[in-house]
Amino acid sequence: MKLIEFCVRNPVTVLVGVLLALLFGGIALFRLPVQMIPTIDRPEITVETEYRGASPLEVEQEITDRLEEQLNAVESLREINSTSIEGKSSIVLKFDWGANKDIARLDVSEKLGLVTGIPPDAEESRTRAVNTDEESPIAWIIIETTSSLNEVWEEVEDVIVPRLERVTGVGAVWRFGGQDREVHVTLDSRAMAAREITIREVRQAIVRENRNIKGGDLSEGKRRHVIRTLGQFTDISQIEDVIVRHDRNRPVYIRDIARVAFGHEDRDFVVRINARPAIGLGVLRRSGANTVEVMKRLKEEISYLNGKLYKGRGIHLNMVYDETEYINDSLSLVTNNIFYAVSLAIVVLLLFLRSISSILIVAVAIPVSVVTTFVFLSGLGRTLNIITLAGLAFATGMVVDNAVVVLENIFRHREMGKERFQAALDGAKEVWGAILASTLTTVAVFVPVFFVQQETGQLFRDIAIAISVAVLLSLIVALTVVPMFSARILSLRERGPFRSLQTSFGFLDRFGSAFVSGIGGLLAWLNQSTLRRLAVVTGIVLGSLAMAYGFAPPLDYLPQGNRNLIFVVVKTPPGFSTDRKEEIIKTLESRFLAVQEIDRIFAVIRIDNPIMGAVVKREHADLNGMR
Repeated sequence: MKLIEFCVRNPVTVLVGVLLALLFGGIALFRLPVQMIPTIDRPEITVETEYRGASPLEVEQEITDRLEEQLNAVESLREINSTSIEGKSSIVLKFDWGANKDIARLDVSEKLGLVTGIPPDAEESRTRAVNTDEESPIAWIIIETTSSLNEVWEEVEDVIVPRLERVTGVGAVWRFGGQDREVHVTLDSRAMAAREITIREVRQAIVRENRNIKGGDLSEGKRRHVIRTLGQFTDISQIEDVIVRHDRNRPVYIRDIARVAFGHEDRDFVVRINARPAIGLGVLRRSGANTVEVMKRLKEEISYLNGKLYKGRGIHLNMVYDETEYINDSLSLVTNNIFYAVSLAIVVLLLFLRSISSILIVAVAIPVSVVTTFVFLSGLGRTLNIITLAGLAFATGMVVDNAVVVLENIFRHREMGKERFQAALDGAKEVWGAILASTLTTVAVFVPVFFVQQETGQLFRDIAIAISVAVLLSLIVALTVVPMFSARILSLRERGPFRSLQTSFGFLDRFGSAFVSGIGGLLAWLNQSTLRRLAVVTGIVLGSLAMAYGFAPPLDYLPQGNRNLIFVVVKTPPGFSTDRKEEIIKTLESRFLAVQEIDRIFAVIRIDNPIMGAVVKREHADLNGMR
């Protein structure tokens, strides 16, 4: 091949190419977004509609059923599921895999525009595309305060949440645990009965008066004025002065039949940390952002808020969950496995080749192939996650194969008496077709994964890309870098201390000779009878199947990692109020806090079943025992 000859005769060019590959690979490595698992884009769209104050039956009849009538006609719809709870309707539309979610979302929006009969006080339906980035917050922040939670809630809405959302890489911030401020109009039933006024009349009067009305425009000389009538309430006294109707030539005001005062919305969400009420914030990462970098900037912002903005004001932001801790532990584990795999591969090669120059040549193939793989991962828009690193760990042993085959053949030509340059050329040209076929066979195993659209295909596509690219790069390295180095540094006999290395492992020669003689004798014995061959083949096949059946692990979707977290879902009878659920949670909190292994506990009390969680200390990470 001309390529092999060019590389052997131009070592500087090859070295520059290797350095550039390592340079760009290192740059791509630090620019890759880091996350736990690959982003999974499920073909699902969620339609949520709030209808405050309505019972689940009313929500189903007035909202869910009317929406489903139109949404059933959406193209490529595979399944539709709906949930109606107090004050909220949620409809999940599942589409065929491979469907264009952008087009599907437009179709859903169009069908929502055709829905009629929705109550006027129901909020507008919101659509949300579902993927793993939008489902799981990367951080949970608890706001601890000595003041009233409702007073701090306004600060959270106006200052804290906007500042956190401006952090680069943050997609959204969930907020729970506070009550929005609102105006309460408390009606006097006796005064209304005496004047024969209904609740509908009061509501219509308030809605009618609380709006601005356009008045057109007025031309006066050379100027043109736009006129509007201001009617929106800016003060609580304006609500009291609203006229409900005229009764016997006397107007009836809101103040005559009701009491108007500021208050807060009803509690439908309570957050507690270590048996104390608090405000919780969930931070979501923007799709494609580096989780580690986002968390670093987020911690800097929290440090600024605690150290300067809210120092001495009785407000403290405490990050109780940091996903990067688990990510770093997982990535560190996989990275260490890659390091051990590389080290073991070099040790094995050292034991059997017993040549430092050979080890140096083969060892070059590992970092060049692995590091350059990050360039292709970045170019394909992939992320750095445990699946990608697992693929690189698997590929570590594979990338050595091509280099060993080429080096061994070059070494054989050197033993035939050829010079280094000629041995490198002849040895590499002789086996390039064989290693090409072997590499393409390995790649062909993973190519089908690229075309799988389902969730498993999206999850394991990174491992297929990592292994395929690394193996293909190892082929290029074996046909370019290995011959070039072999033509310069490959020696039949090591000098100095390296020479003693060859003689110190003489037992390997004796073991190898005995092993070859034993295998040769076994094959000769098997070839003497057809029955013997059949019996051995049958025994090997049945033994392999029996071992595979006996040692097969339990089936699961993904390995369960230990995050030192325990979640408990508390099921309460239907109709329990938030206050009653909080009393139950308080009882359970006292029992949780009595367990010494628990570091902290938290609870989320919602309209549906409350959720409790416990963070176990790292020195007591046996969750099975904790349960």
